[in-house]
Amino acid sequence: SPPAFSPFASAAGASGFFSWLSRTFSSNFVIASCSSFSRSSLGCASDSLAAYDFLVQEKKIPIETLFLFGRSLGGICAVEVASQRPAAGLILESTFTSAQDMAKKMFPLLPLGSFIKSRFNALETIHSVFIPKLFLHGTEDEIVPHRLGRKLYDASPQPKQFFAIPNAGHNDTYITGGQLYFDTFHRFITEARASSFSSREQILEK
Repeated sequence: SPPAFSPFASAAGASGFFSWLSRTFSSNFVIASCSSFSRSSLGCASDSLAAYDFLVQEKKIPIETLFLFGRSLGGICAVEVASQRPAAGLILESTFTSAQDMAKKMFPLLPLGSFIKSRFNALETIHSVFIPKLFLHGTEDEIVPHRLGRKLYDASPQPKQFFAIPNAGHNDTYITGGQLYFDTFHRFITEARASSFSSREQILEK
């Protein structure tokens, strides 16, 4: 059966991206959106787990064909699901490490660390995710710095792959990356399902 995706989106750029993803993979989607930090991390995690359970329990999607996908803040939710539910693979795009790291990026001169109460923290969760993982991040991301995506990748266990997309911002990764971006998705899915996945780091260059 074809791969199914359980995508967890942030508000930024989600509609256009998932329109492309749906056309490309002809897959069923349940989008659990975590649109802002105003929502609690527990609420977003609960919504994301419910989306996963709907696919598996109601739609009867085989776990071995199910890939978890998250962009930006939605990636935090996808990591949470991957730490609690089985899946064929985890795909994270433009995803940051924690709310505290993002606060430091937004307000570098203010000591806000001890005041950030949000529990959005993929760094604490990614250590327990051992399924194949694909990280994609634009080098010119104006919202989530490339270095935060790389930091999350470095903290994650094997197996894993990291693909940097030169000149891509936060919402144009699949446009700037072009065909190589699409090929990266296809290769990851194929290798993960065939159990031939190997770790690698790469810069997408046309």
